[in-house]
Amino acid sequence: MVDKDKKPSQMTGRKLDIVECLKVGLDAAREAGETIKEGRIYGIIGFVYHRRGDFRQAIDYHAKALATAEEVADRVGEGIAYCNLGKIISVSVITNKPWSTMRKISKLLKN
Repeated sequence: MVDKDKKPSQMTGRKLDIVECLKVGLDAAREAGETIKEGRIYGIIGFVYHRRGDFRQAIDYHAKALATAEEVADRVGEGIAYCNLGKIISVSVITNKPWSTMRKISKLLKN
C-alpha cells in the first residue's frame, strides 16, 4: 500500500532526479509513437539543464527538440526550440560564454 503522505523520493529511499523522471516519460513517448510529445520532453529536459547552468547539455536537448519538431513539421515546436536556443545565447552573454555558445548554435542551425 502506498503512503500518500510521503513524497516519491521518500518512498524509494533515494532522491529522484527530474531528468531521470523526464527520460522515463521520453521513453514512453517514443514507444507510443508520440513524436510531438517526445520533442516537447526534449525541450523540457533542455530547460532543466539550462536552469542548472549546463548550457552544453541544454543546447543538445533543445537541438533534439528542434530536430524532432522539424521531422514532423511541428511549427509550434520549432518556434519553441528556436526561442529556447535564443534564451541560452542571452544567458551565455551575461555569463561571459557567448562566443562558444553562439558557435555551437550556429553549427546546429546550418545542418
